[in-house]
Amino acid sequence: MAYPADTPTGALEPSRRVQLLDALRGAALFGVLLINMLWFAGMDNSVTEGQFASLPTAKIDRVADYAVSMLVYAKFIGIFSFLFGVSFAMQMGRLQERTTDAVRVYSRRLIGLLAIGLVHWLGVWSGEILHVYALAGFLLLLVFRWRSSVLVAIGLPVAVLARPLLGRLHTLSESGMDRIGYQGAQVLAGRLNVFLHGTYFDVIRTQLRQDCLPYIVSGAVLAAIFHALGRFMVGVAVARGRYLEEPHKHIRGFRIIAGCGVLIGFAAQHDWALVSRLESAGWVTNPALSQLAGHICNSFGVVSMTAGYVAAFALMWQVPSLQRVLAGLVPIGQMALTSYLSQTVCNYLVFFGFGLGLMGRIGVAGCVALSLVLFLGQVAFSQWWMRRFRYGPVEWLWRWWTYRKRPILVRV
Repeated sequence: MAYPADTPTGALEPSRRVQLLDALRGAALFGVLLINMLWFAGMDNSVTEGQFASLPTAKIDRVADYAVSMLVYAKFIGIFSFLFGVSFAMQMGRLQERTTDAVRVYSRRLIGLLAIGLVHWLGVWSGEILHVYALAGFLLLLVFRWRSSVLVAIGLPVAVLARPLLGRLHTLSESGMDRIGYQGAQVLAGRLNVFLHGTYFDVIRTQLRQDCLPYIVSGAVLAAIFHALGRFMVGVAVARGRYLEEPHKHIRGFRIIAGCGVLIGFAAQHDWALVSRLESAGWVTNPALSQLAGHICNSFGVVSMTAGYVAAFALMWQVPSLQRVLAGLVPIGQMALTSYLSQTVCNYLVFFGFGLGLMGRIGVAGCVALSLVLFLGQVAFSQWWMRRFRYGPVEWLWRWWTYRKRPILVRV
């Protein structure tokens, strides 16, 4: 069954979108850009710590690295995952009101996202996340009818435990990972040489062999899928409660979550907050168990801080002067998919050899500054684009695929 592309068939029309959600999605894009830029700068994958320590900005880089690790890393992509679940619930609700084929229509949407993600992952950048979201989305279709309390009761533990537990599967193939993964200075030097002096196809081959293959073999992809699914499930429950559609009704709750979530989450990311105390008390003596406990504490801290950030943003949205500023992020949030993909292109051009070749030459502080400049440019472009068009270019194509009729793009 085909649907008229510009009638409310389930996907959110521009006039019916919740601006708070779009603004929050736009804010999350900055954190996603920054963390992804650190990968392109070579951190932990192509450039040694010694090389970064020799940069003139090394001292400020150490401070910036700590701040980014504690305040940004994994939190903003967590917001992105959570918002996927919120949007899923809103879109499915509209689809179910108008057709008995809601699951089939949304499945087409997920297939389109999976196609985009696989091209991006296998043909551009090994660190992309869209294919994970699409696969987790198919699992969400199996459970989204569960009661909200059940979604939260299961989703939260899954979001916290998926990476620490399933990610440990790499121990089953460590010897193979050592042969194909990027271990040691020699392999890092080889990667850096490819990224700075190789062709585009050399870059892709290296990522496929050293990044994508270990990612699949180790079980990390399975951990990523369930990690995203847990956040999706919580997002569905929050959407059903209309907490972010009607934030003014939940001010007290948001204050508690914002304060407790950020403080507890920050503390939980430090091993000394719990694990070291357990070790000193003699309750944890096994090194592997200690490491696992540290991973679980860190994952809990990330989820806690993510919830705190969402709540804090909702509170800021209630202040008129702040809302006027944050509303500037709405357009980039409305074309988040286009913006996310374009960030990869920009990082390619800045850091790889067939661009400016700055990999290894910019530390964390430089990446923070550069990502801010790039993000502000994206915000300005998004504002210009959305004044003239109803959808971002990739969103328009994605919608066309989903509903099998070309949507009206230009605003009239």
